[in-house]
Amino acid sequence: MNLKEFKKSVQRTMNQGLDNNEAMTNYSMGLAGEAGEVIDQVKKVVFHGHEHNEQDMILELGDVAYYLMAICVTLDIPMEAVLAINADKLKKRFPDGFNSADSISRVDKNG
Repeated sequence: MNLKEFKKSVQRTMNQGLDNNEAMTNYSMGLAGEAGEVIDQVKKVVFHGHEHNEQDMILELGDVAYYLMAICVTLDIPMEAVLAINADKLKKRFPDGFNSADSISRVDKNG
């Protein structure tokens, strides 16, 4: 599935009865909640002795992607821009790939 198809799928199930502020709040809360579900999957593997369940993780990451796309749709921000700007930021921050020294000494402490 490409981003255009995914966006259409997300738009089909978004709550159309919300104004922009309500939608932004709803989808941001959903994103935070689903990110917590991803963390819970990791916690169970690392601290509770569970086996990693790829299907469960895919489902939770899909929910994260849904809410992220819903926020983009609500605010009329192209997901492609979000991805491209993030990739550019990380390329500047870590031009040779991640390393601890660059992470510690980075100039853009607020991003």
